[in-house]
Amino acid sequence: MASIRKRVNGDGSHSWHVQVRKKGFPSQTASFDRKIDADRWATQVEADMDARRWRDTSGAEATSLKDALTRYEAEYTTKKKGAPAEARRIARWKQEKIAGYSLSKLKGSDFARYRDGRLSEGRSPSTVRLELAIISHLFNMARREWGYEGLNNPIQDIKMPGHSKARDRRLGKGEEAVLLEYCQKRENAWIYPITVFAIETAARRGEILGLQWSDVNLAAKTALLRDTKNGDDREIPLSERAVLLLKGLEAQGRGSVFCTTENSFRLSWARMMRQIIKKNPEFNGFRFHDLRHEATSRFFEKGFGIMEVAAITGHKDLKMLQRYTHLKASDLAQRL
Repeated sequence: MASIRKRVNGDGSHSWHVQVRKKGFPSQTASFDRKIDADRWATQVEADMDARRWRDTSGAEATSLKDALTRYEAEYTTKKKGAPAEARRIARWKQEKIAGYSLSKLKGSDFARYRDGRLSEGRSPSTVRLELAIISHLFNMARREWGYEGLNNPIQDIKMPGHSKARDRRLGKGEEAVLLEYCQKRENAWIYPITVFAIETAARRGEILGLQWSDVNLAAKTALLRDTKNGDDREIPLSERAVLLLKGLEAQGRGSVFCTTENSFRLSWARMMRQIIKKNPEFNGFRFHDLRHEATSRFFEKGFGIMEVAAITGHKDLKMLQRYTHLKASDLAQRL
């Protein structure tokens, strides 16, 4: 049975405190500014209990989105390969006003406003999808594993941004020389060899930074990339240029081939691109990952078949390779 009491707040305003007690269920309490809202809540809770639809939401009501994100990062994000990037997205979420709201009070409309705001700022649909995906997974885990059984996932109530157009940025005439010239001027000496290796192998940044000398066989011209994005180890062939590059680094001969951290590389690359864009505006928006597209396209231009390219790049879905075959018509014409 519900009991409703009027309370006087410290600022002189009034609120209504509701308590619902029913045999077989834990006591439920809530506070409202209006009595009509208190009556509606009590009636709904009692009806749900009578119909066996009731779920305990006290945990979700006492947990803010910010606190939930902290727990989510500790329990899930740290175990992911993309942990650094996801941690940055979580840090951004914590700066949002809605991070202070309790999980049970968040609605789809809250996240629809966030979505629209981010898109209006010029963020890509893919970026916004990744940000919303964190929240969606958080709500699912809170309901399934944290005991918040009555919690609904508000992300399921909104339309997700459409997929971004697949990137097809390639290095234009003379752009590789410009890029590598700037790479050689960086204070982080590893920028240049990492960039060349990416162009020659189509390996991802994380795969390159994780490469160990024990997995390099210069005689056989191969390198073994371990624990790649799709979870499998992958042996890749090394071009003559890649072999010469590694031979120049071979003196150290143990441990990591490229001795820099992901964060250090990311920051150095960002600073370098800002400098390049000042004199070469055509590089605006160019990303390190575009080198993977460039290298993959070059494999096709050299005549490799789709299965051969997939073996090098590690693509499991061959459909994904269709967007990488952005071949130059002038080059194809020479083969006709």
